[in-house]
Amino acid sequence: MEAEFLDRLYTNYIPSDEEIERIQTDLTLKAAEFGRLDKLIQSLCIERDKIGAYLDSHKALISHPRRLPRDIVQEIFLACLPTDRNAVMSPTEAPVLLCRICSAWRNIAHTTPQLWASIHIPFHFVLADERRMHALDEWLQRSAACSLSLSLVGNTWDHGWDRWGHSNIFLSSEGLEAIHRLLIRAAPRWRCVELGSFDPSMLRQLAEVHAPGLELLKISGDLPQMVGPADAELRKPELALFTGEHLRELYLCSSNPSAFKPNADWSQLTHLSISRPSSAAVYTPDGESIHALELLQKTPRLVSFELGPNVVVESIPEALTLAFLRRLLILQSSNLFALEDLFEHLWLPDLLYFALAPHTDAGNALKCLSKNSPLVQHLFCSVPSFICGLSDPEMFSSFFPALVHLELTESDLDYTDDLLRRLTPGASSPVLIYPALTELVVTNSFSLSVDVLQTFLEQRVNLSTPFRYLAIRLRYGVELSPSYEDCMAPFREHGLDASVTVAPLSNSEWRPSEVPLTPWIGLPSYDSMLPLPARWGH
Repeated sequence: MEAEFLDRLYTNYIPSDEEIERIQTDLTLKAAEFGRLDKLIQSLCIERDKIGAYLDSHKALISHPRRLPRDIVQEIFLACLPTDRNAVMSPTEAPVLLCRICSAWRNIAHTTPQLWASIHIPFHFVLADERRMHALDEWLQRSAACSLSLSLVGNTWDHGWDRWGHSNIFLSSEGLEAIHRLLIRAAPRWRCVELGSFDPSMLRQLAEVHAPGLELLKISGDLPQMVGPADAELRKPELALFTGEHLRELYLCSSNPSAFKPNADWSQLTHLSISRPSSAAVYTPDGESIHALELLQKTPRLVSFELGPNVVVESIPEALTLAFLRRLLILQSSNLFALEDLFEHLWLPDLLYFALAPHTDAGNALKCLSKNSPLVQHLFCSVPSFICGLSDPEMFSSFFPALVHLELTESDLDYTDDLLRRLTPGASSPVLIYPALTELVVTNSFSLSVDVLQTFLEQRVNLSTPFRYLAIRLRYGVELSPSYEDCMAPFREHGLDASVTVAPLSNSEWRPSEVPLTPWIGLPSYDSMLPLPARWGH
């Protein structure tokens, strides 16, 4: 029967009535056999699953993770924490994620206080669900006696307050008080604290907390005057958060930096940054400025000092030495005469990093700084200002003689070719300038001559200290010639990292009308960061 119709299968053959009866009889027998085999398969599958479960459960008993010592598991857990920010209250990240693997690991995570020693707290996100308030309380309790790193965010983003000072999103006073109580209870353990996007009254409440162990403080927002008017009876007490004897790093971003008054006990500060948000009004000659002398006299141990955009510093009338300062960034946009006077009176014998906002006529200020800071290795400024200082015959060999990294930006004129000629050994002077220079970055350039570039590279790469990095970024719209690549190709073969590119068209900053409530609100991806030289570290 099996072979009777093989040659007629999958054809248009029509069987006779007798043939149909024979086929139906055969199908009945085959269906019975099929059912028997199917039951056998199901029975074997059940038996296979039982054996598989037996194998899996017994393999789990002897698995390597189960046998890991508790201290090793704890170290692995700690390595899962983010390194560039505080931990967030999210089930997709450590430490919360580590509590969802198994009961044994959950117990280890819950009893490892270091896992819970950092937390990012967006107030809107936490107060949107009562369960998150309980989770925050448990989080802080699990940290036990560990020092805490906290980042607190009030409004959805840094500029969540409209022009009349009203909050874009309502926060209930009861919820704020509940979070405030939790934080106050842990205040003796605060080590690093970041405060951002709060209204002035709430920010002051947090700044009045006494945190004796605080080492790092970042504040973004407008604080009320730390001290009142000249009348002693109207003076306000200093904010307790600024008075800790262990405070080493202070970063303040405020639209009224003149309200910032240095504490008498800030001799231990090593890092200080003062800036204004980009939305703050630009300084006018009638505005207030930072009192540089009072500030620097009370912070003699500074290692890093930053003045952000739109912050104006006044001159100092007497000489002042900052023996430990290694990093100085002045990112302001006016009052060059005060800067010249400031640099004339500042002695910075250990300064290595210096950045100055791209003024076109800051050459005199750079000359003053160079006289008192002979060890500067990393310099960021404008091309015209740098050329102005380099053009002074009296300072030709003493204008930042130890430079290793030079990052310059063009102004409204084209100085790039002139700059490369001056930095080319033997081109402008028989005296070799900047023998230790290994990196050069020029941005916003109008044009670049291939011949000048070729000569510069030929002379620089053959020095005893080889030149290793060159990046020239032409202004948007400038034509990028293929001859640049042909010029740089031979030097790349010898290890030089060189590039000539055209800057992309910069788009205005876009921000969604409403940021969703997530555990990540207020983290650096949402914040406006201070512009820093492209290849500089902190």
